[in-house]
Amino acid sequence: MAEVEAFKKEFGNDFVLVRVDAPLSLRYERIRSRGRGDDLDLLSLEEFKNREKRELGWGMEEAMKKADKIVENTASLEEFKEQIKGILRNYSKSYLL
Repeated sequence: MAEVEAFKKEFGNDFVLVRVDAPLSLRYERIRSRGRGDDLDLLSLEEFKNREKRELGWGMEEAMKKADKIVENTASLEEFKEQIKGILRNYSKSYLL
């Protein structure tokens, strides 16, 4: 939450906290399909769940609860990008998309 508060202080109303949601199983499959070593390609689903729990304990869960917008990321990458562009358009007319 310290980072969220710092951004809110620095950017005021120009700061929008966006939470991106996707089912755990979908996030796990996406990470494994990337094929990057730093993407936990050797991690089991159970180990991935444990990693997720650790990150939530580091304050991520609290930050997610305070999100201004929630994006459901269960479709294609293009659909995800369009959702993000829509948020940017609604919150700041100065963005050129």
